[in-house]
Amino acid sequence: MKLALYANLLKLLFDSETELGISGLTECDRLILMEIIEIANRNEGKEFRLKYQDVNEELLRAKFETVSKAQFFKSVRKFENIGLLSKVGSSRSFHYIMKK
Repeated sequence: MKLALYANLLKLLFDSETELGISGLTECDRLILMEIIEIANRNEGKEFRLKYQDVNEELLRAKFETVSKAQFFKSVRKFENIGLLSKVGSSRSFHYIMKK
């Protein structure tokens, strides 16, 4: 029974990722995106400052593994490229807004 529930959750996750256009994300990408969405939600869809340290602190608090700085910025660029995140201000700014 538990395996059937797990399989259904995986199918739901797969279907949702496909619908959102994010089916190629790695596990690290998913963890980072999960925390970015939490940060964006706390800012009620408005512009927010995205910092590596904040995301890692949230991951630790939620009992997940932290990610490297290189992986964090690689994932953020990926989210920008697929249209999930949009940078606000200068190219050196850490301010973003969620797009979808």
